[in-house]
Amino acid sequence: MQIEFHQLELKYQDTRLFKLNYQERLITSLRREGQKQPALVIKKKDSFVLIDGYQRVAALQQIGKDFVDATVLEMSEIDALLLSFRLATHRGNNILEEAWLLKEICDQQQKNQSEIAKLLDRSVSWVSRRLSLAKYITTAMKSAIVKEEICIHAVMKYIVPLARANKTQAELLLSALTGHKLSERQVCSLYSLWRTAKPKLRQKIVTDPLLYLKLEEETKNKEAPPGEAQDRQIIQDFNIIASICWRLKKAINERNALRPSLPWPSLLRFAWQEAQNSFSSIMEIIILEQSK
Repeated sequence: MQIEFHQLELKYQDTRLFKLNYQERLITSLRREGQKQPALVIKKKDSFVLIDGYQRVAALQQIGKDFVDATVLEMSEIDALLLSFRLATHRGNNILEEAWLLKEICDQQQKNQSEIAKLLDRSVSWVSRRLSLAKYITTAMKSAIVKEEICIHAVMKYIVPLARANKTQAELLLSALTGHKLSERQVCSLYSLWRTAKPKLRQKIVTDPLLYLKLEEETKNKEAPPGEAQDRQIIQDFNIIASICWRLKKAINERNALRPSLPWPSLLRFAWQEAQNSFSSIMEIIILEQSK
């Protein structure tokens, strides 16, 4: 059916990320071939709530149309949001849109993260990361993502955790990175440096991150004495073990939350025993070294 724009309620407009390049292509397509795919709406008393098709509606308005072709969904608003979420995931939409939609679903359903994870057939950590992104993202972060100045994964994994700890320094770092289009690995390096640094050095890292990336690269390329190189490798391996342990802890907690009464299968018990044996062999060497 055709719905005039004044009848639409753009309730979830803030959960959509408008991509300028896509918008231009969409406008060209609409002028040449008209609207191919209907928007999705649900009926309210005197209006229609737009569920899916926000960028199409904006493009139709830009070319002077007065209405949009739409399909009315015969379902509740929350079920329509769940459908929109699944459509966004299927289309490979931006993680940020997933995060905003997920927040809307959580707010309306009044469920905890474990319940939402089960509802969407996702892990608790997957839900947690996106909810954290939706909560802490700033206008500057959103702008950088839209302009493709920074990778969305880098924002979710490193800039948002930094913002949770220190919002001002997160914004300083983002501002310093503008225009340089660093890789996710480089942003990870900066975040790792910031985490281990003292307060004064942290301020320098966020105001001049490129300098510290350069210093780090020079340090890596500099040939170290054999003993020092081995020490670096051992430290790196310890850091990897620590990261794996944190990841395992999350995975075990998620498993227990979703299936609290289910016992561990024999393969999991065997894997844990093997890991314990490996840790014990390392502990023996470390205790011996510390006693010298």
